[in-house]
Formats: sequence, C-alpha cells, structure tokens
Amino acid sequence: MSSLRAHYSHIVLAYGAGLPFVLPALGSSAIPALSLVHWYTGHPSNPVPPPLDKTQHMTLMGHGNVSLDIARLFLSSSERIAPLDIPRDAQDIMSTSKLEHISIASRRGPAQVAFTAKELRELLNLPDVSMSPIDPRLLEPPPGGASRQQSRILDLLRKGSAAKFGTTKKTWSLEFFRSPIKPIEGGVEFGINELDEAQRAVPTGETETHKTDLVVNSVGYRSEPVEVNWYDGALGRVRQSGGRVIDSEGNVLERVYTSGWAANGAKGVLATTMMDA
Repeated sequence: MSSLRAHYSHIVLAYGAGLPFVLPALGSSAIPALSLVHWYTGHPSNPVPPPLDKTQHMTLMGHGNVSLDIARLFLSSSERIAPLDIPRDAQDIMSTSKLEHISIASRRGPAQVAFTAKELRELLNLPDVSMSPIDPRLLEPPPGGASRQQSRILDLLRKGSAAKFGTTKKTWSLEFFRSPIKPIEGGVEFGINELDEAQRAVPTGETETHKTDLVVNSVGYRSEPVEVNWYDGALGRVRQSGGRVIDSEGNVLERVYTSGWAANGAKGVLATTMMDA
C-alpha cells in the first residue's frame, strides 16, 4: 500500500471478500463451503471432491444463501442437475451420492437468518424433497415486530415445504440456537443458545450431540487484510467510517476510501452495497 500511495493521489479499496470465515470450534474438521462451490463450478483451484458416496447426513453451518444453494443442489435429482452448467466429472460424483438429509444450523433463531425469501422458497419447492416441520413457537415475530423480509421468511417457514414431510426419501431441516463446541467421532457437539435483549446469541450451558457424516462451514466470507493496520479482524473487513479508511488508532487516512463488501462485510445481495459506488 505504501508504494501505491506514493504514486496515486487517491485509493479506493473495493476488492470484495473472498476468504471464508473459519469456525475455531470445528477447525479443519469442516469443509469450507467455498471449496464445495469451487468444486461444482469447475474452479481452476481444483478442490478435492466431497465424499458424497459415503455421506447420508450433511450438516451445513450457517443460515445464509450459500447454505441454501448447496442444500438445493445436493438434494436435487440427477435429472435436475444434468442441464445445469456443472462440469461432467462433478455431475458423475453427484450421481453416486447417498445423501438423504441435510441439517442447516446456526447460532440464532428464525427471525435472524441471513438467507433471502427467494432462496428459501426455491428450496421449499424442490421436487421430491421435504423440510422437517419447525416448532411454531420458534416462528413468533421478534420483540418489537418483524421487518417485511422477516415476516416473509417466517410465513414461508410456517407453511413448510411443497412436499409433505414423511412422504419423501430426501429431507432437510433448519436447526436454530446451535453453536458448535467441538467435533466428535461421527458428529458434532453443540452448545444450546438463547437470545439476550440485544438479540445476540448467548450460551445456556446446555449441550447436545449431533450425528452427521460431513460438516460444511458456511458462516460467511471476509476480506483479505491487505494492510493490517486498516483491517478489522473481528468483522473481516476494512476499518472505516462513511467510506473513509481508519487505522488501528482511530485516525482517518487522507485520500484512502473503501467500498462494497471490503467496507461493509460480506452480506446481502448486490443491491445491499450498490449505493457505495
């Protein structure tokens, strides 16, 4: 950065967020969602294929759009996958899949999910696949009322999947208020959470074990720290205020700006940070 600043009057950091967040409790025992996406999109990094021929139960950590995309694809039939722009070798491996159930877990509740109503609707309408019903008590509006997006999602979850649960071989479920504590043989140990007044997840002290064959870490992405003194490691983005970059001591840098996911973190859709441009 020092060499750039010597030759340019202004710098805008708009390089996105291309590194996956890692859940420390799971470490290397979980496959990064980005690795799976790279695999079935034919990315030149050529990641190792998932062991779908040995996996009956998959657990996706994170209630975001990427988790729902992966679940929809991996629960789809070979006939639905065939017309898609997916490399033939990946389709061949998918055709050997033994997958019957996908659990999608996160630390907070239905009103705090990060996925959109559109992505949820597509998964709910997937043919020959059903969602495990959710306890109606979890689908009550949050204190203070629900936003339009929250209301749409809660309504969809109340209605459930197009295919009735119990009538399909392939199923999926949304698990709420769960944070991984550690991997165990054949599964994961979870801590049970509740929400405090600020709607933050706090542990109750209770735990449970969750049997699964494959864990996928899908809790979001972070920006690369191109300049350590400008980087907020906890939020995974450039430290900034109003688009102006701030150093670790809180000083505003002259003529250095940031935009998009690099500035705001990897969240939402394109329109979420479009105004930064």
